[in-house]
Parts: sequence; structure tokens; C-alpha cells
Amino acid sequence: MFEHRRQPLLDRKAFVKRQWRYVLVAASFVGISLVMGTVGYVAFAGQSVVDAFLNASMILAGMGPVVNYRTPAPKCSPRSTRFTAG
Repeated sequence: MFEHRRQPLLDRKAFVKRQWRYVLVAASFVGISLVMGTVGYVAFAGQSVVDAFLNASMILAGMGPVVNYRTPAPKCSPRSTRFTAG
């Protein structure tokens, strides 16, 4: 995957291509997690898409949900999203 320490370094074009590939993979993980969290909040908590997106974004950023829930059903979405957030 990477060069061995005895091999020469990649040229600039190949290095940039490899870095962009890693950026795209990381962005897709974040995007999929954000969509999963938004869908979860819409399905379990009955929130609007904008509020669900806000809550999913806050969970992924490590800040916590914006709204406190009284029933246990809406609490399932942030718990499942936290697995992908780390």
C-alpha cells in the first residue's frame, strides 16, 4: 500500500492522487453517518429533516443532541450514530 523505507518516494502526482482517494473515503464515511443519523431522527423522533440534520451533525461533532427527549425511542438514533463517529 505504501512505499517501503528502502523504495523511492512517489512522485508528486501519484502522491496527490493517493491523498485525494483517502479524503474521498473519509468524506464518504462522514456523509453516510450523517445520512444515517438524519434518517434515524426523522424515523424515531419524528423531527423535521432540518432538525434531524442539526442533531445528527451535533452528535457527529461530539457536542451531543440539541433536544432532550422524554421517551426512549428517539435515543436510539444517536446511539447508533455514535458507533460510526468514534
